[in-house]
Amino acid sequence: MWTVKAVAARDSISKQAVSKSVRKLAANQGLIVERDERDRIIRLNVVQYDQLRGHFADPSKAQAPKARTAEQRIPVGDTYEDVRLRQSLLDEERSRLALAETKSNLVRVDGVIEALDQVGGEIATVHDRLPNLADDLTAVAVREGSSGMRQELIKLAARLRSEIAHVLRAAKPSGAPNEKEGELNNPVPS
Repeated sequence: MWTVKAVAARDSISKQAVSKSVRKLAANQGLIVERDERDRIIRLNVVQYDQLRGHFADPSKAQAPKARTAEQRIPVGDTYEDVRLRQSLLDEERSRLALAETKSNLVRVDGVIEALDQVGGEIATVHDRLPNLADDLTAVAVREGSSGMRQELIKLAARLRSEIAHVLRAAKPSGAPNEKEGELNNPVPS
């Protein structure tokens, strides 16, 4: 993750220009950013920023780069050293992302989708049991009237809410570490 200032220095454009494009990309294209307590962007994923900027930036509005001094020049050529430097930076970013995924700071989208499908099925199962409770509710209504029925519905709602919460707490994307074992596995209940 790079700061807006570092990206501005790298691209030789103003911090305001970088900030504006980062805000737009974060809001519209899902750029990964880190925010402070006042919801200001303090860091951004520079690899994703460059990729999104290449796809969605308007070249006619691109700010002209400031003149660079000799010390500020970043190699952009195709020499062996330049290519090696760029490759090592990309490898570093890939390994950082892999480590973040291993530490459960990132989750794979396919695992989240699978977990949501399973949780959705479990929640549907909980709701599908409602018609089975109709006889019990009718007996309470006949025996205790509307007041008893209201109390029984409150208890039933709390029980169903508790079951759904249990299902949601137990769900994790596939590949997420199991907190008890510390291993990578598929802890989503079947």
